Amino acid sequence: MTDRQNPTLKSQRVVPIDALRGFALLGILLVNAAVFAMPISTFDIKSMEGLSILDQSAKLFVSVFAELKFISIFSLLFGTGLAIQYERARKRKSPFFPFIYRRLAVLAVIGLCHGLFIWYGDVLFLYGCLGAIMVLLVGFSAQSMALMGIALLLIGGFLGMIFAWLGATFPTPLNPDAVAENITGFKAIMTAGLNPNHPTYIQAETAAHTAGPFIDAFAFRATSWTFTLIIVYLVMVWLVAGMFSFGVALWKSGFFKGEGPGMRWRSRLLYLAVFIGVPLEIFQNFMVNPSSPVSVGLGSGAHMIGAPLVALGIVSLFMILGDRKLLPFAGSLAAVGRMSLTAYLMESFIFVFITDWWGLGLFGSLGYFQLLMMSLGIYIGIAIFCLIWQRFSNIGPAEWMWRSISYLRMPEWKTRPIRSEPASPE
Repeated sequence: MTDRQNPTLKSQRVVPIDALRGFALLGILLVNAAVFAMPISTFDIKSMEGLSILDQSAKLFVSVFAELKFISIFSLLFGTGLAIQYERARKRKSPFFPFIYRRLAVLAVIGLCHGLFIWYGDVLFLYGCLGAIMVLLVGFSAQSMALMGIALLLIGGFLGMIFAWLGATFPTPLNPDAVAENITGFKAIMTAGLNPNHPTYIQAETAAHTAGPFIDAFAFRATSWTFTLIIVYLVMVWLVAGMFSFGVALWKSGFFKGEGPGMRWRSRLLYLAVFIGVPLEIFQNFMVNPSSPVSVGLGSGAHMIGAPLVALGIVSLFMILGDRKLLPFAGSLAAVGRMSLTAYLMESFIFVFITDWWGLGLFGSLGYFQLLMMSLGIYIGIAIFCLIWQRFSNIGPAEWMWRSISYLRMPEWKTRPIRSEPASPE
């Protein structure tokens, strides 16, 4: 051992990767907005009935252009980040696994607190836990990781198809008038039989978020977080692991560095996105018959494969445009990307303030178009905050805390202003 792990310096960062991460946070916010602001049962409702034209358009826009695409990109970049850290550790002959497991453990703890006390749709806990397994494979070749990514996505697509078919085949019969009045918190959850589609559950969930108290809101947040974990570890974990594998493979191939065999994959992934990913997404969004369990299952399977392919195309397009200095808003997006943990937590905190009892209490009363506009406004505000912050510091507050524990020392806080000039990854 000649040296210990050190934080990535500004001169070591790749601006298009930071910009891509910042762009992914925008897409994730667009998708998460409805999850912040509506009962969990809303996401079983695929029909556009009863929605205004604006709400229908906003819901369809998010479904077509954002759903599963940006979590796929974020997962890919998570794998890329671990591959970069592994590569740097090998070059410096410094211990990698003690450092990376500290880093992942801290991330998992942040995710656990985020999921239970702020918002149940957290992804950080999954990254921390899954990363502890996937990081053992980061030394494999680019070809092996790419093949693994393909296999994992196919498994996820198959399981997504099966579970969607089963859900459509065996819907839960409910009496829409069977609302148990004046029952709140855990008691309402148990009265509803742990069924988030039950009228009692929906009514109590809405009341807990809009009026409190904390213990009732916590009851629904903890229950929803548990539901989310079950879904994630049955289906979504395969997509996340698959995109993690692709992130490692693309870094090792030279895809992000603009050299080596990975350069050829930029155009190939664009073709895959256009000619396979987009048709699968069109099928899922426009051709599925919601009354047919087989059609619903096929649509879900198509979505679980098509969305990651579209995400890979977006990644390729970002790198091509970045190399040609044609990437719009690269500096602003990169500023958000460099503070991605801070920005992600800020998105949650601001939206929960808007929706929950301790803030504005608008849970359940916002339409899809309003949420879309709010998401764009919140993201612009966060981007401005990140740009201003980085005039004085090269590290966000959440990143500072994360790195302090991971590296067992406090990173430098103040620095010269950061500019978004292209940088070498080496």
